[in-house]
Amino acid sequence: MRFLFLTLEFRTGTFSGNGVYATAQVRALAAAGHELFVVSARPGHAEVPDDACGAKSIIEIPVQTWHRLDAGAPWREYAAGVLDEAVGEAVRAFAPEAVLGVDWSALQAARNLAPYCGGAPYVYLNYRVFTRTATGEDLELVRSLEAAAMAEALLTVALSRSDAEFLASHVAASGEGGDGQRRQKELPPVLLPALREDVRQIAPPPEFLEAAASGPAASNEAEAAAVGVYDGDGGTGAAVGPAAAASEPTPSPARPYLSCVVRLSPEKEPERFVAVVEAMAAQGVLARHRLKPLMLGVAEDEYAQGLKARLRAAAPDSTILERFIGPRDLAALFCQTRLNFHPSTYDAYGMTIVEAASQGAPSIVHDGNGAVGATDLLRGGSDGGTEVFLVDLTAPPEQVAAQIDRILDQPALLAATSARACSKARSWDEAANAAELVRMVRQAMQCGAGQGGG
Repeated sequence: MRFLFLTLEFRTGTFSGNGVYATAQVRALAAAGHELFVVSARPGHAEVPDDACGAKSIIEIPVQTWHRLDAGAPWREYAAGVLDEAVGEAVRAFAPEAVLGVDWSALQAARNLAPYCGGAPYVYLNYRVFTRTATGEDLELVRSLEAAAMAEALLTVALSRSDAEFLASHVAASGEGGDGQRRQKELPPVLLPALREDVRQIAPPPEFLEAAASGPAASNEAEAAAVGVYDGDGGTGAAVGPAAAASEPTPSPARPYLSCVVRLSPEKEPERFVAVVEAMAAQGVLARHRLKPLMLGVAEDEYAQGLKARLRAAAPDSTILERFIGPRDLAALFCQTRLNFHPSTYDAYGMTIVEAASQGAPSIVHDGNGAVGATDLLRGGSDGGTEVFLVDLTAPPEQVAAQIDRILDQPALLAATSARACSKARSWDEAANAAELVRMVRQAMQCGAGQGGG
């Protein structure tokens, strides 16, 4: 098929999981034999890389604002840029069979290019439901555009079951028009992001190679009682049970880090990680387990600088990475990570959870009944096994620190969870993701599905 792919963030100046996932989807679709024409934005000052990611054509619209995906993102500038007649004529010559648009920020660009698309249907790829986190005037803007995207699309695709349910019940139903009630009943299909190929190709540490090749490991009842698992109805049990009897843990010198690898943006809630580190330092947990905090700290605004200062004050030996890191550096980081801390109480997916797991580093994830989308992939199985540690991150930091201490006190549990996580993370790849997306699009086109979440 020929796909016109519209995304604010792509290969140039990549700063978030959106850009990483958009690049991965284009690359996988192209590898499967489909033709891709990408129209994206890029920061005006950035150097454009040579890698076309498999796309037949790429047009990048220079914009002044960057590092924003919320209502402050340069979506208007991006949409205005595609009005250039040369862009439209290039799209007309490409003759797309379907238009794939990432998030609400691509909708106006899709509208502006519609006259050149020959009636190709619009597919709304919802990478994140911004209505869930926006406030005030931003909320009104984002909600209206997310609702419009669902209404105008032949098919809406969500990243997680939690997002699909929210889109149907809170976003589609808020749209104007008499078919709101019908759209509310239509749950968008879910397409889980895959572990990106450039990370999957990096082998895990030797001790995890057998587990990665043999599939998810079984677990015993004691392990099932100690960590949160999904029950038959999709709920979660208690997150962390009591520590094993009084034996001292054996720290792993090869894995010294408690890592937090998310953008230093309020929507990702990295302040939770810093608060927990402060509590762990005060309780002596960091020293007892010989654990060093590591935080990704690319941003330089006042919010980010404040968090960095607090982390350094609480743990002077902490590491702060102040650059965007590529797949090999990311894999090396996670090979040295004993626990990955994902601070968000809501995240459309949280790909770093899966990337950490691929190198044998299990994650602390909020126990929010699927509010962090990666738990749709990494979760408890019918045998009671689990691939993440579910913890109520809304609890006081001192309580969260104590729960992490109990996990670290159980090295056998930690090792078993790491092995299962590594195996599961590597079980869903880009090729499978691309094939499923194409199947969804073709089915929607064949059925002539109505507006909204297919």
